[in-house]
Amino acid sequence: MAAMGSNDLAARLMGDMAPQLLEFLKTKVNSFVKWDLVRFFHDNPYTTDTAENIARYAGRDIAMVERELADLAAEGVLQTSMSGGLSVYSLATD
Repeated sequence: MAAMGSNDLAARLMGDMAPQLLEFLKTKVNSFVKWDLVRFFHDNPYTTDTAENIARYAGRDIAMVERELADLAAEGVLQTSMSGGLSVYSLATD
C-alpha cells in the first residue's frame, strides 16, 4: 500500500511540473550523476573546467563523470572545448 502512495505522490509532483522541465529531466538529466552535474553548473554558471576537477567538486568518480559530461554535451546541455590540450566543459548558452 505504501508503494502505491509514493507512486501517487510522484505522479502529483510530475503533474505540477512544467512540461518542458519534465521532458528535460526525463530525456537529458536521466541519472543522479547528471543531476549533480547540472546542479553544479547551475550554481556555477560561468565555470569552465576539466572532467577531473568537476568530478572532484561533485564528489563523484572521474570515469562516470566523464561519460555523463560527454552525454550532456552531446545533448546540448553543456559545451566542450579544448584548453591546453584538455577537454573542458561549460554550461551551454541556450
